[in-house]
Amino acid sequence: MNKEQTYQELLTVMPVVLADTAYEISLLANFVALIHQMLPDVSWTGIYL
Repeated sequence: MNKEQTYQELLTVMPVVLADTAYEISLLANFVALIHQMLPDVSWTGIYL
C-alpha cells in the first residue's frame, strides 16, 4: 500500500473508530492508537496535553 492509499484508508476508518467515543481523553487515545497502527514507519505517536 502506498502513502496516498494509507492516508485515504486512515481518513475512511477514523470516523468509524472515533464515532462513539464519549470522553475526550478516550477519543485522543483512540486517535493516537489508530495513527500508530496505520503508520508503522512513524517512530513516535502521541499528543502533548
